[in-house]
Amino acid sequence: MRLLFILIIFAISLFSDDKYIFGEGWKPTEKPIYLGGYLSAVADLRNDKQIISVDELAFMVYGEYNRFGFMSEFEIEDFYSKTFDETEDETFSQKVHIERLNVNYFIDDNSEIMIGKFFSEIGFWNTWPINVLRDTTSDPHILETIFPEMSTGILYKRFFKNLTIYLTFQNNRGIDDTYNNFNIDYHYALALSFENGENEWRIGGGQFSETDGDSSLYVTLGYCKDLPSWTFMIESGIRKSDKSKKIFYDVYGQSVWHILPKHDLILRIESYRDLSEIPKSNSIVFGYTYRPLPYIALKGEVDFFDNGSERSLFSFSMMF
Repeated sequence: MRLLFILIIFAISLFSDDKYIFGEGWKPTEKPIYLGGYLSAVADLRNDKQIISVDELAFMVYGEYNRFGFMSEFEIEDFYSKTFDETEDETFSQKVHIERLNVNYFIDDNSEIMIGKFFSEIGFWNTWPINVLRDTTSDPHILETIFPEMSTGILYKRFFKNLTIYLTFQNNRGIDDTYNNFNIDYHYALALSFENGENEWRIGGGQFSETDGDSSLYVTLGYCKDLPSWTFMIESGIRKSDKSKKIFYDVYGQSVWHILPKHDLILRIESYRDLSEIPKSNSIVFGYTYRPLPYIALKGEVDFFDNGSERSLFSFSMMF
């Protein structure tokens, strides 16, 4: 816990520095380079056990200059965890993973290219990579089930008036390849985003191969409507695995009611089949999120599964 304490004290001390902007990081020089990070602490309460953890602790260095930009993000996953059940179990990790490491070049006003390790531009939820940016502590199962969360290769973006095209090319094992939801040696994907005011459609599809030789095809479809008082989103995905001959899927609908400034109520209904702790289920999530500042979130939720199990999640997350 000493490292966590040092990082928190470091973040607090930056408030007195006029070079620091909370949530955006510290600008140590006149150059457009920033140092920042984020953390999240979670309490996972179930009938048979309770888990308290610091599940995200990350440090970032990023910036832009002229037509170039870069992002480096280093994370300690499951930094600290303590389980309370018949026998208390406490774990502590200091292993640092490379979550993102890339440079991008703005070719012109309508296109850009990124090279390195980045979050796959597929769907909605996967493009919000940090707990504090998401509506709930838990993630829909599409995040782990359908496609690689991260890719190492080339990402090309082309912008039109109401359309954005994303092309992903990976043909390698990747940077820190074990730090991903799939261990892959290639990933090719195409995604389209159609946006018209308060409405946005996202369509995606691709193919990837795991290092054990299993190849998968997947497609995704999502829709989001964003209004001042509420946000509605539905997202779905299906994946066909050649080796296991299985079809995995996920579909969820989520409504976020902005009841007051800084206060949200969330309802998510989901149906999925994957390889998680509960491999096939229908579930309902009721959640509440309070954001005292744009880059701080306090969240609580209750998850119900159709097999009779349930859990409660509470989290504190912030960017600094």
